[in-house]
Amino acid sequence: MRPSRREFLQSALGAPLAASLGPTAARIIGAPLVQSGQMEFPSPGTVRYDSHCFTLLGQDTFLRSGAFHYCRCPRELWRDRLLKFKRAGFNAVETYVFWNYHEPVEGRADLSEFEAFIEAVKAMGLWLIVRPGPYISAEWDKGGFPHWVIAMRFPLRSNHPQSIETSEHWYSQVCPVIARHQITRGGPIIMVQLENEYDYWPGASDDAKRAYITALAKMAWNAGIDVPLFTCWAKQARENSDPVMARIMDTVNFYVRWKIFPEVPDS
Repeated sequence: MRPSRREFLQSALGAPLAASLGPTAARIIGAPLVQSGQMEFPSPGTVRYDSHCFTLLGQDTFLRSGAFHYCRCPRELWRDRLLKFKRAGFNAVETYVFWNYHEPVEGRADLSEFEAFIEAVKAMGLWLIVRPGPYISAEWDKGGFPHWVIAMRFPLRSNHPQSIETSEHWYSQVCPVIARHQITRGGPIIMVQLENEYDYWPGASDDAKRAYITALAKMAWNAGIDVPLFTCWAKQARENSDPVMARIMDTVNFYVRWKIFPEVPDS
């Protein structure tokens, strides 16, 4: 028996109450929702998925993607690296967007390099999966948080009012760039990840994590993101009882342990 979409997506559990997000998040509450247990795609003819594959521009597609962090590679080498991706058989690239790289000083964000990378990916004929954080891990300083955010000394990655406010500050800058380069607008971006490896974060309760993911999702939607959203290791996004979480797919990343050679018993 084929797995159902619900079994594949393992989406969503939550209580996305405005009160739980705090007054600073009041303006992000108006994002459209779906009924409990449903999955909805704004542009199903352009990008969607089910329990078998993605469908991009009407074509069933198996994604073969690898990570490429553009700010760790000189721009003059981007084309060479992307060409290697393509010749190796990949059809997609995944990248983080590093907040403290693009906005080391508060209010002076420059996302031109990120946008240039998007254009380079498109020119190579590859799809792009974007992971804007705010927290990214990536063995990167402060997990991507700028020092000026760390200095505020509030509970990071939570539904604390300052966490919501600073996250919205970042999303209000990066999400419009992402939005205008989505597959739904002729660009290469097919998916956007919220947060990263959230299950491993001990600094917030289950309810606080649920509220934070809810807030980030609504920020993205209200900024024009209409490609699928997903998380990486966020158990709050694994059930379908909540209309926000039902629109988010949780995934995992880990080291593969495939056995490609048959085991030979000891003689």
